[in-house]
Amino acid sequence: MDNEPPVSESDDGFSIHNAPLQSHTLADSIPSSPASSQFSVCSEDQEAIQAQKIWKKAIMLVWRAAANHRYANVFLQPVTDDIAPGYHSIVQRPMDLSTIKKNIENGLIRTTAEFQRDIMLMFQNAVMYNSSDHDVYHMAVEMQRDVLEQIQDSVPMGSPAFLLSLFDGGTRGRRCAIEADMKMKK
Repeated sequence: MDNEPPVSESDDGFSIHNAPLQSHTLADSIPSSPASSQFSVCSEDQEAIQAQKIWKKAIMLVWRAAANHRYANVFLQPVTDDIAPGYHSIVQRPMDLSTIKKNIENGLIRTTAEFQRDIMLMFQNAVMYNSSDHDVYHMAVEMQRDVLEQIQDSVPMGSPAFLLSLFDGGTRGRRCAIEADMKMKK
């Protein structure tokens, strides 16, 4: 009976064991244990982070090339109704190069497909709003062709960043657990 925690009575008459609470388990304090590995970044996650950084650099080069295109001045900033009367009543989802850059930097664009989607949207908005005999229409068509070619040349579809963008990493947790088990066996 000496090993039992002290007992006291609560306000409602029930007994309470006054055992000290452990704030963490032994597994939490062992760096190589599976329990503690849930908070560490496994090498696969580090590879994904590195691949994302590489992708971001590559896509920013494409963005910079687009921003330096001879017709880019038309697409650098959001279109206002002062510049294009009635634009926002025709174009439901406006897009421009400064918004695309901001979305890459903020992580809202994380894949080549998302980047290409917004680039295409920007050009299609210009084609939709402007008539086929307008200069901006032809600028959009030519610049779209040039930027899409730049994407294909600069961000190869077989790159690790592209391949990672196709998968959501659904088995990552299982792989991290296996990696932690391998460390335990060493």
